[in-house]
Amino acid sequence: AKVITTELQHAGASGANITLDSSKNVTVENNLTVDGTTTLTGAVTLPAGTTSDTLSNRNILFNGAMRIRQWPDVTNAGNEYGGPDRWFFWKNDGAFNIAQVDQVPDGQGFKNSYHIDCTSTSGASGAYYVGILQKLEGKDVMRLKYGSSNAESLTLSFWIRSTKTGTYIATLENKDKTKHISKSYTVSASNTWEKKTITFPGDTASGAEFDNDTGESLKLILWVFAGSSYTSGTLATSWASVVDANSAVGQVNAGDNTSNDIYFTGIQLEPGTTATEFEHRSYGDELHRCQRYYQVLASGNAKYIGLCMHYSSTIGTMAMQWPTRMRAAPTLDFKSGSGIGDLYLMYRDGTSDTFQDWAGVSAGHDSGGAPYVSAGLSGTAGHCGAFYTNSGQAHVALKAEL
Repeated sequence: AKVITTELQHAGASGANITLDSSKNVTVENNLTVDGTTTLTGAVTLPAGTTSDTLSNRNILFNGAMRIRQWPDVTNAGNEYGGPDRWFFWKNDGAFNIAQVDQVPDGQGFKNSYHIDCTSTSGASGAYYVGILQKLEGKDVMRLKYGSSNAESLTLSFWIRSTKTGTYIATLENKDKTKHISKSYTVSASNTWEKKTITFPGDTASGAEFDNDTGESLKLILWVFAGSSYTSGTLATSWASVVDANSAVGQVNAGDNTSNDIYFTGIQLEPGTTATEFEHRSYGDELHRCQRYYQVLASGNAKYIGLCMHYSSTIGTMAMQWPTRMRAAPTLDFKSGSGIGDLYLMYRDGTSDTFQDWAGVSAGHDSGGAPYVSAGLSGTAGHCGAFYTNSGQAHVALKAEL
């Protein structure tokens, strides 16, 4: 049976409860309660005052806005972290400086970017590469449901400014199952900020699930240069076993001139096939997330590090609870005074001893441990003191990066 009408009204209501128009739109005047499954096939308009930033935890990457920089900037960087936190500089050809800078696209809410400055050209043939990457833990990507028919697509969006125009490659790699997928994009204008969006399908193949652990499971690579070992095959545009030759086919050499600069910011990787606005997190929230992997104890001159004691006459140690629980038991990352001088000191008994290097962390675990020094000290076992920095070049941190 068919009922043809434009309004439905309850006997006790003063006006229509439901209104229908000729374009098949339905207006409900008050609350709508639905028992059972609701399927929406069109666009959903959010309530007034709701923005995409209200939809938190979309971006599975860390520090995509490049705001957090606990790591020092690096001159002539190798395979290492430096500049903005969580972004690893991946390189075995050419020479580059990496840094957090304030070059950003206008009007997007960003204040910092990751800068790659070419100082000696890349371009060697063979197994050579330059790029930046981020590694994600298995526990953070389990929700993507890889290895099932419900595996979620991932949409990557970011801003890039590069001197070198042409084709660039972005790669996702499932480290647990040694599989990868790559997509190309184009930088059209030299030294101009451009926004790029790429969607990667989820991997539905049986056995593609990520390990449920704190090790590296998913890796994003943004290529800057790729040698022939990574470009001589056919680009892997669907999930497949890793074949190096299929990783970065078509990638330009963005390090072919010492005048070249490359900048990245606003990098977001989110479930689904639509790129939403960048998720701007609070500074404190982003810092806390990054400290799971790296946290500075002190950097710069005359900075307090922590209370300590002489374990023996030559060994000084301090027992600590880490400010943030870390991914794993950390190691110490510090600037060595070798060839420079004594960058650190221990105050005790009305005097001080200076020293160049830290020995490590004793009894360390993800929540605490005892950083210690085993050279340069001379005191009395059991006597207390405090560790400080002794130079503007001093830097000591806890590292539990992937």
